[in-house]
Amino acid sequence: MRLAPFVLVMLASILAGYAALAAFPHDPYIRYQSFKGTIFGRLTWIYDRIHHDVAPIDVVVLGSSRSGAAVVPPLLEEALAARCGRPIKVANFALPASGMDIRLTLLDELLETKRPRLVVFDTVERLPRDGHQAFADLARTSEVLGSPLLINRNLPSNLIRLPVRQVQLAAATLAPTAFGYTGSFIPENYAGTTIRIEPADILDNYRLPRADMTPQEHAALLDADSARRLAGLTPPLFGGSIAPLEFGVSRHYVRAVHDRARASGARFAILFFPFYKGPAAPLDRDWLEGVAPVWSVPGVSGDPANYIDTAHLGRKPQAQVQAWLADRIAGELGCKAG
Repeated sequence: MRLAPFVLVMLASILAGYAALAAFPHDPYIRYQSFKGTIFGRLTWIYDRIHHDVAPIDVVVLGSSRSGAAVVPPLLEEALAARCGRPIKVANFALPASGMDIRLTLLDELLETKRPRLVVFDTVERLPRDGHQAFADLARTSEVLGSPLLINRNLPSNLIRLPVRQVQLAAATLAPTAFGYTGSFIPENYAGTTIRIEPADILDNYRLPRADMTPQEHAALLDADSARRLAGLTPPLFGGSIAPLEFGVSRHYVRAVHDRARASGARFAILFFPFYKGPAAPLDRDWLEGVAPVWSVPGVSGDPANYIDTAHLGRKPQAQVQAWLADRIAGELGCKAG
């Protein structure tokens, strides 16, 4: 009988301590800078584009490195201006990795200062079963705590990570230069409103093609990796009434981003770039089309010269892809397609 009150007091103390640490304030600009030196380092530019650049964002791309490689804002803006007769500003906020929770974080940040007219949300062949690996370090405290419970395998580690992260960010806010950050926006460090994403910005160096690789070697490498990817497209493990839980985290965030975009007045479309010799449309297409139109890029997946690596388009098809995408965006924006 004496043990029960003691346990309750201990639990209450632990929860109170957790809540106090999780509530530590910090500068969100520090949080977005905390990815320097990683493949998510573009997050600093994303924050600057949202908060420190007065240019509008008419179209925003939220997605993985596939969209990072394939959607080229300078070229796409030219194609859209030709179709719409006026400037259309495109921001590509795609990040490596396919988890979808982080996209709600980015959209919420964007909606603080901008009102996009169209949100383009990319998908891969099969909806991810887990969230994004950078979500725990980028999301706001409320977003981490509000993550879906079922089946969210990232949630325990994200919750454990949260108070540690908050203390680190609070310390860096107090002394940003000591941690390698800047306390305020430095215009001369800003890459600009409309930028082209280079392969090194979205791929680890080991995945970039060797400069001395012949077309035949490149094609053989892609063929082998494509076969591996196709074999790895495992079918759903669950059936019946519990089937939706397997991809519940991704489905939750697809709908959440859609609903948030529509509530802000923006239109919403889902974009799919196939990997080399991969499926021509996402395997979850039926479910996705119940949320929004699905745009599957045609005519690129059979040519190895179109790809940097198995999953990412290179420079050769860029003009073709931007023209195809501009037609669809122009239609969503009510412009006359070319």
